[in-house]
Formats: sequence, C-alpha cells, structure tokens
Amino acid sequence: MPWPPTILFLISVPFAAWRIRTGLAELRQRGQGVHGERIVGQLLENLRSVGCKIYHDIAEDGYNIDHVIIGPHGVFAIETKTISKPLRGQAEVVFDGETVTIGGYQPDRDPVIQARAAARSIRKILHEMTGQEPNVIPVLLYVNWFVEPNPRDADVIVMNQEYFLKSFDRLQDRNTLQTPQVEALAARMESYLREKVK
Repeated sequence: MPWPPTILFLISVPFAAWRIRTGLAELRQRGQGVHGERIVGQLLENLRSVGCKIYHDIAEDGYNIDHVIIGPHGVFAIETKTISKPLRGQAEVVFDGETVTIGGYQPDRDPVIQARAAARSIRKILHEMTGQEPNVIPVLLYVNWFVEPNPRDADVIVMNQEYFLKSFDRLQDRNTLQTPQVEALAARMESYLREKVK
C-alpha cells in the first residue's frame, strides 16, 4: 500500500521547505555580516597612519570581537552590525544612551550589551597581560545606516563606519595614550593573540 509513504512525504515537504528557507536566510545574514566586517576592517586600516594598532576578529569562547583599536586616541572595542534596510519606513538608527532602535524597532539581541561586553573583555585581557586597566571604549558601528547623533554622556559610541572615521580625532579618550603606552599595550595584545593560536 503506497498510502503511508505518500502521507509521510506530504507531511515532510512543508517542513523541508521551511528548513531550506530558514537555512538560506541564515546564510544570507552571515554573508552580509562578513561583508560588513570587511568594509569596516578596510576603513579602520587607515588609522594606522595616525599611530593606531588595529586587530580584527578576536575569537573568544562562544563569541568574537570584531575589531580593536589601540592608539594615541585610546583603546576601542568595535562591534559591527550589517543589516538590511527596510523597503518602507524609517531607515535610521537611534541610540538614547541605553537602547538602540533600528527603523523604530528594538533588535532581539541587545547590541549595546554586546558592545559593552566586548570592551570589558578587551580591558580584562589587557589587565591580565599588563597589570594596567586601560579604559576601553565600546563602539557599535551600523554599516551604511544613518545614525542619529549620540547623547553627550553616552558610554557607548554608536555611528556608521564613515562618520566614525571622519570624527575619530574628536572621539579620543580623555586619558590619551603616549607612544610607549600604545606600544606596550599593543605588544601585550599581540602576545595574547599569538598564545591563542598555539
């Protein structure tokens, strides 16, 4: 009797179609994220000309930190977000000092918490390697989005990648670093990264 296999087949087709659609959406999002990280990484490389050391894609247990800058302007931990703009409605990012809204909606995973966690991780790494505890500024970059200006007292910088680069000189930490400090912190970061690949 062909009925049981036929019924089973008819039940499984919608499930298989749903799984394929979900898998394709995840692949598209990952590809978009990698593309955004590359865009930001290439732009950040320009900061080497002003004495900054740049590190990309630092893998930690269960997560990664997209980019780190160590330079005369301070230490920055950067999270990049590459998301599609809506076909209709607001295409802007607003940060009120605590919460980000994208096109009027709050994202499922809180990107501000992610940015702060990345900064804490880098501060902890540098503290363990040097005994110093430098201020690490959390940065959240929305690739190719319009981002409303941040509140003055915000502890997280939220911008798009182009504006971050243009305004980098004005973003410097109050505790700017001298060249020997930059070199010492960079050497410790490089030592940490070498240890991770052994």
